[in-house]
Amino acid sequence: MKMKKRAGFCFAIIIWIVSVCLWVSSERVEGGDNTVEEKVVKETEDASMIEKKQYKKEYNGEEYIVYLYDEWGKEVDRMAFLKEPGVCEIGEDILEVSISFGSPVRYDVYFHKKTLQQSQAYFNSMPLSEKYVSYVDDNKLIVHDIFLEGILYEEIIRDFVGYTPISDIYIFSSSNRKALIFEYYNKKEGETVTEAVEIFPKDK
Repeated sequence: MKMKKRAGFCFAIIIWIVSVCLWVSSERVEGGDNTVEEKVVKETEDASMIEKKQYKKEYNGEEYIVYLYDEWGKEVDRMAFLKEPGVCEIGEDILEVSISFGSPVRYDVYFHKKTLQQSQAYFNSMPLSEKYVSYVDDNKLIVHDIFLEGILYEEIIRDFVGYTPISDIYIFSSSNRKALIFEYYNKKEGETVTEAVEIFPKDK
């Protein structure tokens, strides 16, 4: 009788040990699965952020790299800089990548997030209404479409002063007419002048 009780007791202990081992093993597997799931979730979130912003900026120890992506997160181009560039969104569709060489010297490149067009580099440019860009070159205020598609091209010659002579510029639309409104310092008059010049962009 005692032998039967002892055998039953030993059997119960063995069952208990096996159960504990199985429970610990299960916990380890579940813990490992959680780690994998967390990694997948993080990678998915990172990919979603890239798809939303369509760019990523990183430093590799020697230079700064700006990666450009399409709407689905596929890389379409990358740009390398020795100095850290600035990246900002102009409206919903345009990215501006800027590199400064000390105020007010700056170069800008534009990237269209839907068409994937990339502009040439512009010196101290100012974007206008997500479609046009303006800058001053040799005393000429130049305004044209960002990606040089022939939609608009205007040159306005004035006695502009300095690297950033235009303090304010925008396009004003009224009915079927459009005007370029800009403000600059007139050296001859010794005061700030605001002008309006009618422009004729093609509809596109």
